[in-house]
Amino acid sequence: MKTIIKIIFLVLMITKTAYSTPWGPMYLPVEEFPNYDFTGTIIYLRTYSDNIQNILQEAEQNHLKLILSLGNPNPCAYLTSEEGPDNNDTCHFSRPHQIGRIDTQRIKEELSDFIQHRELFQEYIQKGVIIGIRIFDEPHDRDCSPYGYSQYITIAPQDLDEIYQYLQENFGEVFIGSTSPPCYIKRTQYGKLSFAQYRWPSSVEIEAFFSSHIQEAQENNLFLIGSLNSNNSNVDNVTFFEAWKSLCEMDLDFVTSWQWPTDDKYPYPGVEDRIKDPQVENILLEIQRACNQVTLPQITSFMAEPTSGEAPLT
Repeated sequence: MKTIIKIIFLVLMITKTAYSTPWGPMYLPVEEFPNYDFTGTIIYLRTYSDNIQNILQEAEQNHLKLILSLGNPNPCAYLTSEEGPDNNDTCHFSRPHQIGRIDTQRIKEELSDFIQHRELFQEYIQKGVIIGIRIFDEPHDRDCSPYGYSQYITIAPQDLDEIYQYLQENFGEVFIGSTSPPCYIKRTQYGKLSFAQYRWPSSVEIEAFFSSHIQEAQENNLFLIGSLNSNNSNVDNVTFFEAWKSLCEMDLDFVTSWQWPTDDKYPYPGVEDRIKDPQVENILLEIQRACNQVTLPQITSFMAEPTSGEAPLT
């Protein structure tokens, strides 16, 4: 395994003797925090607002672990002027798999309000409420994963790495990355948070799908979020939640689903509707037990600095 980091901090996201895998859907509303015994969620924060402190307090009171999504998640919105997006902030190129360069200074300016309030975020990082920060959704290439924000672009990893480093320096001991699989995040030096998402129908069995991502994440010392795509999956509710239970039994660091809300833009229901099915009531209890099993965490370090003699990022 090619080593690209030097461990500086050792972090166990656990109590003194036990670790529970956080589980819960993405974009769970604050009013739902006390319900269903979820233990984690991903919160979308487009801009900083005074309500963020309330969100963090509610998460702490309800024992939820949070991954925060900061800023505009669409990486194509930040392409340099020479490669700029169209009016819909989508990527449009004449040939596939083109490398896109992003305006890192503009991203830092957009994140400046979050940085100005870093002491608030650092407080909840130290408390163990905030365990991860996501910047950008699916900046990876389709060779790495068939599902991505665009089939026509791959965001240059070195540009993302500059943002990862910037966030690490300001927020400290927290996993930082993108909703991209380990095969992409491993190309960076400061990215430590990776993401793998399964949807139905698929030619690959769910266990085989996640096993390959888990192996690559462990080989590269990455935090791995396992996700099920609710809104784009043609699958019944029982099968969906049985699969969620199986994720809790794998060596994943966080188990989620995109996404809580049902949205007419997508063909299938969100978790908010699937979870109301009476047939899944007992499965939900099994998920809670499975995710609360005492296990050893797979990720123990997150903050890194480049080692000498590393090859340049490409």
